[in-house]
Formats: sequence, C-alpha cells, structure tokens
Amino acid sequence: ESKIDNLIGVILAVVEVDSIGEGKILPGDPSVHYPVKFKILTWMPKNHEIVEGEIVDITEFGAFIRVGGFDGLVHISQVMDDFVNYDEKNSQLVGKQSHRILKEGDKARARVISISFKETNKIGLTMRQPFLGSLK
Repeated sequence: ESKIDNLIGVILAVVEVDSIGEGKILPGDPSVHYPVKFKILTWMPKNHEIVEGEIVDITEFGAFIRVGGFDGLVHISQVMDDFVNYDEKNSQLVGKQSHRILKEGDKARARVISISFKETNKIGLTMRQPFLGSLK
C-alpha cells in the first residue's frame, strides 16, 4: 500500500488476498518469497480530472492538496481569479479583492492539469475555474 506504479498509479489498499503459495528461499537472500494472488484498489490521476481533497500545506508559492495518495500543488497563480497574497503569520492565501481565504485543513476541489511520474511524482492542479476551490 502507498506504493506508486507508473502503469496502475498509487496502490491505496489490498482489498482481498485470494491465495498464498509455497514460500521459496533464494540463495544469498534472507527473505522468503511467496507467490500471492490478490486484489488491490488503485488510483491513477488523469489530466482534466476533478479531484477533492484537504489542504495540507500553504506556502508562499501555492497550496498542497492531498488527493488519493498524492499531494498535488496548486500554484499561487492557479488558486483563484484574483490577486493572491500569502499571509505568512496565519499560513493562508488571501484574495486581494474577494477576501476569500484558503488555509490548511480546508476541503477543496481542483482540476488536474499536469502529471509527472518520471523522476519525482508530481501533480499540478488548478482551482481557477467555475465550481472549483474551497468547499466552505
């Protein structure tokens, strides 16, 4: 669980173990290896998919939302259709004209705009579209 596979996405949970075969010990390996058949629950993010999650971190360059097994980044330019200020004292992002606030612990809805599973696992998100943003 919580492992990332480039083909199937993040493994969220082992749902069912169907069978466990006879274990084998390999020379020079202290582990016992068992053939196992099992069912897993996975999630693979797709471009343009709408996701919901919790804001887990606010920084001067944006907000991180926990979606599935990932923390996706909403760059400060993608938080809202307003000039956004970073309030370091309260660790929140504030819209200059709208006075909308985004802070840690808020539930939010965003759209996936970029995915990278090459060297590091990154998901880029936007909340600058209708019906996206904080769910307060």
